[in-house]
Amino acid sequence: MGAADAAGLGGVTSGGSTARPDRRFDDATALVAAVAAGELSPVEAMERALARMEEVNPALNAVVHPRAERALEEARGLSDAPAAGFAGRHRPLAGVPIAVKDLGCEQAGEPHHRGSRLLAEAGRREHEDSHLYGLLAGAGAVSLGRTNTPEFGTTITTEPAVYGPTANPWSL
Repeated sequence: MGAADAAGLGGVTSGGSTARPDRRFDDATALVAAVAAGELSPVEAMERALARMEEVNPALNAVVHPRAERALEEARGLSDAPAAGFAGRHRPLAGVPIAVKDLGCEQAGEPHHRGSRLLAEAGRREHEDSHLYGLLAGAGAVSLGRTNTPEFGTTITTEPAVYGPTANPWSL
C-alpha cells in the first residue's frame, strides 16, 4: 500500500480512472528516502497529497475535515529543519503526509466527532494530541486531514448520518 493509498487517496480519480503518471513516491519508504535525498521537500510531498485529495475526495467522501493550511505550515516547519533530521532515527516519517481516522487519534485544535452528528453539532474539538498522534507527529508525519468513520466505530461500513457514506475506490 502506498503513502497516498494509506491516506485514502490512491487508486482512482474523480472520473474513475486508475492512471497515475508518477508513482515514484507512492509508498512511505520511497517518500522518506526522496525527502532525505533532497529530491522532494516535505512541502512538495504535502502539495502532491493535497492535490490528489482534492481530485478524488469529491467521489470518495473519505476526508471530512481537511486541514490543508495547517498541513502545509507543518510541512514548511519540517523543510526548515536540518536535513539530518529528515531520515534520522528521530524522524523516520519526516515529510510523509497521512490522513487520520476521526476515531481515537485526536489532534489538538481539530474537530473530533467520531462520526457522530451529536458531537459534530456541538462543535467538539480536541484540547490535546492523543498519545498515538503525538508519536506520528513526533516521527515527522503530517496530517492532511481527518477521515470519515462510522458513528463511534460501531459498524463495519463507513456510512455515518453526519457526513454520509464513504465510497469504495475500487467500485468507482
